[in-house]
Amino acid sequence: MFLAGIQFFANGSLIICLKTQDSMTYINSIDFCHCYHVLMDTITVIVGGALLVMVSWFMLRLSYTVAMNLINGRKFHHSLEQEFSKLRLSNMLVALGISKTDYIYQTSVKDINQQMKSCSDCSNTDECDEKLSEADIDITEIAFCNNEEDLKTIKQNQSAKDANL
Repeated sequence: MFLAGIQFFANGSLIICLKTQDSMTYINSIDFCHCYHVLMDTITVIVGGALLVMVSWFMLRLSYTVAMNLINGRKFHHSLEQEFSKLRLSNMLVALGISKTDYIYQTSVKDINQQMKSCSDCSNTDECDEKLSEADIDITEIAFCNNEEDLKTIKQNQSAKDANL
């Protein structure tokens, strides 16, 4: 007849033994603490590896998203600038000494679209063309323009910015 037994010791050892009627046979002696540490080290490596993979994926995805936003933003601004260049408003900015590039990149798209619509809907085209035939236009001479207030504000902001440089 066989009897099985497991015995734990204070030092962390585990002994598994079989006992027969005549004698006790030790089947296996295992250092329990060592097994526990090996198991925890394995789990730590697996969890650490999974975290490394997730952080790497996140960084790659973030880099890709930022790059795509930059590319799409440049395409958008380029198409906006082409559409903007077809209007008298573009020539008005040049005549007033306002940088078109600064205007396109620093003015909100909502404001640009509103100003472009005001320009395209304008009925003062003859007076606008007459003023635009001059090399330089004074900001006080554009009372006929639907975008007069916005252009004055943009000119003042650019003058203040140039004064700070």
